[in-house]
Amino acid sequence: MNANFGRGSLWETILAIVFVILAIGVFIGAFLAFFAYVFGNIRDRWPYYEQKQKRKVVRSLITWTVCFIALGIISSIKL
Repeated sequence: MNANFGRGSLWETILAIVFVILAIGVFIGAFLAFFAYVFGNIRDRWPYYEQKQKRKVVRSLITWTVCFIALGIISSIKL
């Protein structure tokens, strides 16, 4: 394998770094937009929910949070 990273011009290195930062920013932005949409929707509707619906929303949020944390832990375990 011939790895020549860093041996090109300065412009190529800067461009590669900018693309990596852009890709990470888009990835993080997608998650932030999703969570902003979900929590904004809950915040707007919360006063109109009955007690039973509020418990259901809280239970669903806790379930999803636990699932995401569990998947994160499972995916970080070395197989």
